[in-house]
Amino acid sequence: SRPVLEGNTVCRHPYPQIEVLDEGTEPVIRGNKIFDGEGAGIYMYLKATGLITDNEIFKHKLSQIEIAEGAAPTILKNKIYSGLGYGFYIHDGGGAVFEENEVYGHAHAQIKVETGSSPTIRNCKIYDGLEDGIYMFGEGPAALIEGNEIYDHRSREFAQVVLEQGANATIRNNNIHHGDGRGILITGSCGTVEGNDVHHNRQAQIEVSLDSDPIIMHNKIHQGGSRALWVHHNASGLISHNEIHHHPGDQLLVQTGANPTMESNSVHHGHRFGVLINKGGRGKLMASNKVYENAFDDPTRLMAGRRHRAGEISVAQQKRLFEMEAKWDNNFIYEGNTSRGSTDKSDTVYLRRRRQ
Repeated sequence: SRPVLEGNTVCRHPYPQIEVLDEGTEPVIRGNKIFDGEGAGIYMYLKATGLITDNEIFKHKLSQIEIAEGAAPTILKNKIYSGLGYGFYIHDGGGAVFEENEVYGHAHAQIKVETGSSPTIRNCKIYDGLEDGIYMFGEGPAALIEGNEIYDHRSREFAQVVLEQGANATIRNNNIHHGDGRGILITGSCGTVEGNDVHHNRQAQIEVSLDSDPIIMHNKIHQGGSRALWVHHNASGLISHNEIHHHPGDQLLVQTGANPTMESNSVHHGHRFGVLINKGGRGKLMASNKVYENAFDDPTRLMAGRRHRAGEISVAQQKRLFEMEAKWDNNFIYEGNTSRGSTDKSDTVYLRRRRQ
């Protein structure tokens, strides 16, 4: 059936204010004002579909919109704000298209995706939340997060976008900025981070940890309050063709067993190291990177050298890279490991500009 619910005021009910269920149910929910509920604002499940558009949904104690158990509506041009729970919660195999919505002012994650759900979240404004902007948890088909502006999330403990515990998403062409925590956090997950503008986040702009294996390419990562890109705790992945600049911390930091491949990046005008690999970090630093005009010129101040471990970049390997096509202009790269066969445990690795 395709009923139309339009232009109504729906408020102050103890259960979901609007509940839609069963395959073949396709309502149009348009132009309503839905607020002050004890439960969810709209709850759709059991493979229901339909259109939710141009509504104002606010002040619910649970989720403002909840999609579950195979439901797959189109959620378009709604204003969703000031909830005590999630703005949009999709779980148990939901598959919504969530597009051109304005989502703000929630006590928990503004958008939460979990347990096998794969929404498309496109061209939304997501801002001014107390926890995460978009939080994805658990394995499932790849979601698409594209063309959104995500900003002003106010806790240092959270991030603007999170992929956790096997989550998978393509995060493409978003503007992610001015968060008090991280810009993007990927932990125990994969995915593709492509073509985003990530800037003015106070913690690491992009953090990758706990065996994650993402592709991070063609992003602009700049003017953060800490590091640009931090890879640690056995994470790997490909970091390629990114423009990274103007951070007070190390711009690209690899630590604790992480082993990413870094190629064709431009890393410049940082206040510390352009690329720093230490504390058991490894990494494949290809010759096509351009690392220049980074200010911190005394790598021995950070840590004493360690012996080279299998798979890490040796002094000799880095020197060979230096003699190839990479551009090292007033830049230092420090791994803190000795080359194979070295007897000097205090070796450090740093490369200066090649004299003409």
